[in-house]
Parts: sequence; C-alpha cells; structure tokens
Amino acid sequence: MTAEADTIMQVVERTCEMLAFMFPMLPDDDPPADEATAAVRVDFSGPVSGYLLVTAPRRMLPALASNILGLEPDEIDECAGVDALKELGNVICGNLLPALAGPEPVFRMSPPRPCDAPAPPDGAAPVRAWLDEGWVEVAVCSEGGLECLTALAARGEKSADSARIV
Repeated sequence: MTAEADTIMQVVERTCEMLAFMFPMLPDDDPPADEATAAVRVDFSGPVSGYLLVTAPRRMLPALASNILGLEPDEIDECAGVDALKELGNVICGNLLPALAGPEPVFRMSPPRPCDAPAPPDGAAPVRAWLDEGWVEVAVCSEGGLECLTALAARGEKSADSARIV
C-alpha cells in the first residue's frame, strides 16, 4: 500500500469510527460483483481540483443512517441512507484533503451529491475499508493524481488564508 493509500485508509477508518460507530475489520472476501451499491461525489477546488468518490453497499445504508442519526434501522428510509452516505463523504473529504495536502492550502468543497458508482478514472486507485457493517470504498480523483495533492504538503504550499476547508 502506498503512503497516500495508507493516509486515505486511516482517514476513512477514523471517520467511520467517530461519525458512524462502524469499526474497521480484517478484509473479507471481495463483495459479489452484482452487489447493489450507492455512491456519492464531493467536488473540491483550490490549488488542485478534483472530486472524492465514496461507494458503499446499499445493504449498509440503514445501519449507517441509524448510527449517524441515532434512530432504529427500521425507522430509516432509503433517502435517509443516501443522506448519511453524503454526510460520510463530506466528512471524509474535509479530513482527507488536509491529511494529503497539508494544513496550508485552502480548498472549497461542493455539497455531496449522489451519483452512479462508476469506476474511478485511471490513476485513482480506490481504497476499500472493511467495517463491521460492510465496506466503504473511497477514490480521490484529481488533476494530476494524488501526487499533486501530496506535492502541496511537500512544498509547504502557503495560501493567503489560513488552512481551512470552505
């Protein structure tokens, strides 16, 4: 696993633990190829532009929404499940950009939106975190790949504003 993939995995696992009370587990077998999934996309812009793609099995969404909202799984409808995945994507993106690019660059994030679960473009190898309730797959797709984001941290990229996600 590359250093970037390791950083992504750490952020995803920590966010799932803290936000959704879903805990990392050892990898399971690959999910069935025909497993129904849901995906959200969070666009970002700044010194580097791109988007974060977060995919999870649909069967996991009621538990995700239940844990985030504090409701019973049978009180959750499909819309609440997708909203919970959007919030998870938003929080992952907000934590991941500074983890990859360093604390100085300023990024602007768009609201998360549901999308089809396409295969990430070349150069955006997804990272899959196995959790007690299922799995979450995250791919960072940016101009020039992950190397452009991590190069910002290496250069100590400064911005006129303090480090923040807006």
